[in-house]
Amino acid sequence: MMTDFKTRVQRLPELADAFGPAYTLGRHAMRALKSAADPRRVDWDRVHKATIVESIEQHGQDPDDVHAALSKHSPGATSDDAQAKLRGIIDELAPDLSRKYDQARTLQDAEYASRKAANGGKIRFIK
Repeated sequence: MMTDFKTRVQRLPELADAFGPAYTLGRHAMRALKSAADPRRVDWDRVHKATIVESIEQHGQDPDDVHAALSKHSPGATSDDAQAKLRGIIDELAPDLSRKYDQARTLQDAEYASRKAANGGKIRFIK
């Protein structure tokens, strides 16, 4: 178990080249590691929550993909119990986070459509 924790910590910098929730996890985890100096002192629950919220609410990523990334890459999710706990947290938060993402996208799409209509149906690029 400890080796898996250590291996995952060592591989966190590689997530900078990943996509989706794995990339988001990498950013939050590296920031937490710099603050804590010791991987065992990182509040992994906090890293997980930040990753879950950003991935689903801001980027509209699939909750199952978020769970898979955390389960595969997070040093704080090496055990089956930790992964089951994450599944419960994601299942609880995902509907509200997804709804917020959908609302933001709807508003953004409406703003885009009104700008396009104001420009005579043409898209204008800012130079």
